[in-house]
Amino acid sequence: MSRENIKAACDKMTEIIESCWDENNNDGLSFDERLHQKMENLSQEDKDLLDAFLKFE
Repeated sequence: MSRENIKAACDKMTEIIESCWDENNNDGLSFDERLHQKMENLSQEDKDLLDAFLKFE
């Protein structure tokens, strides 16, 4: 995995995590519930980036 792809994966996952914070939502869900939903609904491209990143570790 290239340095650029690692950075892109980190940036994308950070964006997803930040979007799950309580102060960014008013939906009655917890942070964990929002994160779980978003991780289940990742695009195939984002899943591929995450998988590649996790294999890199």
